[in-house]
Amino acid sequence: MDASTYYINTLSTAFQKLAPIIAWALAGYFIFIRLPFLLFLKNIKDSKLPGPQDLQLEEDEASKRKKEQDNFNDFNRRMKILGGAPHNEQTKSEHKSEQKKEQKKEQRREGPKKRPAPAGDIAAENLFELRPGQSFTKDELRKKYHELLKMNHPDKVASLGQDFKKLAEQKTKDINSAYNKLKSRAS
Repeated sequence: MDASTYYINTLSTAFQKLAPIIAWALAGYFIFIRLPFLLFLKNIKDSKLPGPQDLQLEEDEASKRKKEQDNFNDFNRRMKILGGAPHNEQTKSEHKSEQKKEQKKEQRREGPKKRPAPAGDIAAENLFELRPGQSFTKDELRKKYHELLKMNHPDKVASLGQDFKKLAEQKTKDINSAYNKLKSRAS
């Protein structure tokens, strides 16, 4: 018996004795370790337990929805100031009467007018949220102008649709014309 046959016989005998042990070890690994782990992962996916990343995504989505709602509400508020179409159930006459009431309240608050403003300037003052006849500096006017442009830029409302984008473009034009009117009156 040479060395190669001796080793082959020894290894085959050892394999015959160890094969059932290896088979049981592999079966135990798959049954008791691998399978429960796979079932655990499947249950997590099915139940969709919120993990820290999921909670962060939900918070981001909620803050995004809140920001969109705030932008929409802010846009509606600015449209009312400009005298645009109301975006709720109010009729146009109710909207105009409400504007007149607000103007009367402002006039009562400010007292007698210092200087009557031309008719076109009243709309410009309302747009820039100034009281009629109020004095203002060029820096204040420029700051308010840039603020209004930031709020009413068409790219800000592009995600809300074409109608809002057109309204925002119109408002931007109105802001520019109002700024040009008020610029000459600034002290």
